[in-house]
Amino acid sequence: MAGRFVSYMVFIVFLLCGNNLFSQDKDYIYDHYNISNGLISDNVFKIFTDRSGYIWIITYNGLQKYDGYEFKTYTSNPAIEGTLSSNFVVDIFEDRDGDIIIVLDDGIDIYHQQTDQFKNLLSNLPFAEAKRNEITRQASVVQDKSGSIWTTCHNQLVRIDSTKENFFVYPDEFTGNFVLNHDSTALWIITEGTFKRYDLVTRTLTITNVQDIQSPVDAGKLNTIYVDSKGICWVGTSGGLLKFDEHKISFTQPELNFSKHPGSTRKRFNANITSIYEDYNNDLWVASGNVLSRIDRTTGNIQMLEHETENKNSILKEPITGIYGNRSGING
Repeated sequence: MAGRFVSYMVFIVFLLCGNNLFSQDKDYIYDHYNISNGLISDNVFKIFTDRSGYIWIITYNGLQKYDGYEFKTYTSNPAIEGTLSSNFVVDIFEDRDGDIIIVLDDGIDIYHQQTDQFKNLLSNLPFAEAKRNEITRQASVVQDKSGSIWTTCHNQLVRIDSTKENFFVYPDEFTGNFVLNHDSTALWIITEGTFKRYDLVTRTLTITNVQDIQSPVDAGKLNTIYVDSKGICWVGTSGGLLKFDEHKISFTQPELNFSKHPGSTRKRFNANITSIYEDYNNDLWVASGNVLSRIDRTTGNIQMLEHETENKNSILKEPITGIYGNRSGING
């Protein structure tokens, strides 16, 4: 790779965490990017780090790749072969072959690193004249043990076979954001009010209403779902951070330590959780509004990062739409 190898934890801006991230005294460096220093749009929807260390940035005007020094921009141009099929990108994923899967509003492109070009796999999905706005930019992408890639394309569940030549579009009842379970035998799919399990062995779909799931609190609306490296399924809800037991079909609340926050007697995370991420040290990061929190999985200690008015290098006072990174730390 021509540029420096970089890894960031990202939430609209890049949060750079050095090797001393988990020492007693933690230092954070925040790099803010906008159209004045490289971005093609101030509206960044999602960021992804591939295995080579490149940072891919989904904006509302196309796709960018950042190597630590400069941005390379990819946009759609029907007159040029190998360009993006659409500037309306909703998600991005790297498969086991090193190909980058680009989920579009009504199709799917595959980016081949060797040629630096895109190949269209699926296009012109019917979308019933839905408005192109932030609400439609919801997608999930995973790869199962067989090599099949599962994604959401304009609210439709799509399975791409391991050859990346054939695909199958599932009916509306499969709609939702999803993850693979711990042993890759099922997809867990959530909507605001339902929890669905699609068994990849028996090909059966089970739908459970949220109010029918045993829970210590009112889960309210389901926002996001995440399976960590230990196979624990975490769900971010309007009622807080919950763990999902797929055998008992129940929620529990993790007990946390807020003692480092003066005046707080809380032991539970009851805020509206919109994003969850596990870092390379197996600690959990959660986003709620414009607050980013790190949960030490060993001690249960929680550290909250918020905007500081007098500190221009603190995180922005903006809603955090996602948390992304890799497990490599910083490599010079």
